[in-house]
Amino acid sequence: MYGSDRVFAEALMAIKRSNRYSRVDVIVPRRGPLVNAINSLGINVSVKPIWVLRRYYGWIGLIFRTILLPLYVWNALRTMNSYDVVYINTIVVLDHLIAARWSKAQCVVHIHEIPSGLLRRLFADLLVWTKVKIIFNSKSTAAAFACIDASMANIVPNGVNPQFGAKSGPKQMKGDRLKILIIGRLSKAKGQDLLIDALNFLPDGIRQNIDVKIAGDSFGRSSWARELKERIATGNMANQIEMLGFVTDTAALYEWCDVVVVPSRVPESFGLVAVESMASFRPVIGANHGGIAEIIQDRITGLCFSPGSARGLARCIEEFWYNREFASACGIAGHERFLRFYTIDRFQSDLIRFFSECLCGHRE
Repeated sequence: MYGSDRVFAEALMAIKRSNRYSRVDVIVPRRGPLVNAINSLGINVSVKPIWVLRRYYGWIGLIFRTILLPLYVWNALRTMNSYDVVYINTIVVLDHLIAARWSKAQCVVHIHEIPSGLLRRLFADLLVWTKVKIIFNSKSTAAAFACIDASMANIVPNGVNPQFGAKSGPKQMKGDRLKILIIGRLSKAKGQDLLIDALNFLPDGIRQNIDVKIAGDSFGRSSWARELKERIATGNMANQIEMLGFVTDTAALYEWCDVVVVPSRVPESFGLVAVESMASFRPVIGANHGGIAEIIQDRITGLCFSPGSARGLARCIEEFWYNREFASACGIAGHERFLRFYTIDRFQSDLIRFFSECLCGHRE
């Protein structure tokens, strides 16, 4: 599952284990690995039509779905009114978010996104209008919605199971090759091309001794995967860069690599890959904005570079190449930071505390 789905499953696990609710039901818009994960928790899950804002609909599809939005809102409201608490796991589920304004249930929205431009303002105004309680997954996400009253919200950073990186352990980087890993949905926003370009800025003696694995797939009808493959072929890097597609078990990839790169062009609301890297004792090189800048302590748990700068990324790679002991020390420090702030136990306990403190009575 992708990171957002894993976080959702972990949140449901916390709600289930809290024993505060006699019944927990989940609605998702389509079948997939998430459905199996939810079923394994002993939670009833239904696949039903939900109005989700997606870029790949295109303008015609979006206009058509907007015409149908009132019907979706009405159906959502009818469903929500049969529950005491409604947990909405993303702001892009517009039908349930709008219906929350009139719902008899206590409603909480868990925000994992940082919209840009006008869309950010529209979502912020909508959240204020609905009067829902809000969970942000990072300080950066909360700052993006600065107009929202702090009393409406709480910050609960996502978490990772410490067992995730148990097989990796601290790694002493030796030998004449450096193994770099990048994980995430294939898109221009995620910046996979920046890593490819960064290799071209490295001295020949370094560039020729770097191996890269890119894990992830595109969403919808995106052509980004094809563009990346063309860029790799044009640069004669096919023998160094391997595109794996979607990978179910990423723990083995963290064990394989020496360094993890998170080069996102746009601010990440959190940065789960960075946390998984630290759980696996791997140093992280990340774009210095959004949630990534909160997670990585520059020159302590990893290195940061200016967002969108392939040259800046190349300098970070070169520094780890020449100073392997420093890179290993960053991995160890990152693991200590992970254990302190980003474990799944902390995430789940903070989430349940939020529900206990903020959802103890009906909204007036």
